[in-house]
Amino acid sequence: MRDLILLQNWSTAAYLGFGDRPGDSRIWQVDVVQLAYNSPFLMRGILAVSALHMAHTHPEREEDYVREATNHQIAALPAYRHALKQITEYNCQALLAFAGLTTVYAFHSACRGQSVISMDANDKEDGVMAPPEWLQLHRGLRFMLTGQIKEWIRNGPMKHQLRSYDDWHFDYDFNPDDFRILSFMSFLEMPAGRSAMSDEEADGLLFSLQHMRQSYALAMSPHIDIGKKFAIWLWAENVPTAYLQLIARRAPQALILLSMACVLLERAAPTCWYLQGAPQRIVSEVYDSLDKEWRPWIAWPISEIGLLRKASDGHDMVLTGDEPVVECEGLGEIAMAACARRSL
Repeated sequence: MRDLILLQNWSTAAYLGFGDRPGDSRIWQVDVVQLAYNSPFLMRGILAVSALHMAHTHPEREEDYVREATNHQIAALPAYRHALKQITEYNCQALLAFAGLTTVYAFHSACRGQSVISMDANDKEDGVMAPPEWLQLHRGLRFMLTGQIKEWIRNGPMKHQLRSYDDWHFDYDFNPDDFRILSFMSFLEMPAGRSAMSDEEADGLLFSLQHMRQSYALAMSPHIDIGKKFAIWLWAENVPTAYLQLIARRAPQALILLSMACVLLERAAPTCWYLQGAPQRIVSEVYDSLDKEWRPWIAWPISEIGLLRKASDGHDMVLTGDEPVVECEGLGEIAMAACARRSL
């Protein structure tokens, strides 16, 4: 009976926020469920995410629903991993659907955990910090959509997952905030911006920033039917290993770029339940991780996602953690001013 309740919740509410274009949500509501009738691990994945949605909408029973979600996800993983060893024309659609559900599960779970920007050292056998699991999983989707598998996917209900940066021409004029990204890009090309990074890491960061710029152009273009959520997830799928390494050691340049992604996440959140509150959590954690000299670079995300307030003395007040933190007026300066200061 519990599983039926969760399945009904998926089909009536939890599926909303999946997909991107008109009609995509119905694929998750109907077609993915039909796939799950022949793929038990996919059905478990659906029930796990539905239970997380119930925890989101019924906070008074959050602990119970999260426990249910965890049990379903743990039960699904062995069969999923076994199927990954031999991807076929018949199981590839279910595998891709489960992979998508798992990235959402990991992202939403991280937002409730100790850290959303890194995998806690206590969760790893070697005790070393690692990039967040949700980011690693998103990146893993790209490696799944290659070769013959890609052609198989193209002939099934999950074909909407096959979009890539190569599919579009980018018109950056549609993004009124493009200058902010360009300013940070210019800074990263200076010696001061590349501090404490190897050439490979700096190149990986610039590659990630260029894709970020493209994602914003896609999301803001009136001529391209790509939503804000898909645009930023497309970025996450394409970040190189060097960027993940920078995130793992909390390099300030990489964290600043991650906070920029949160502006698009916040704009997508009203229609996507598992994103709600996540941008604030990420940017707050980034703020706490940055030394004061780097914080002006995240003034834009802080303001856009609603973490910036004015204190009674006129100073900018950043709402982070349990207590507000009062900062100087410099936090409200645009990124170009920060670039000018740090390049001296």
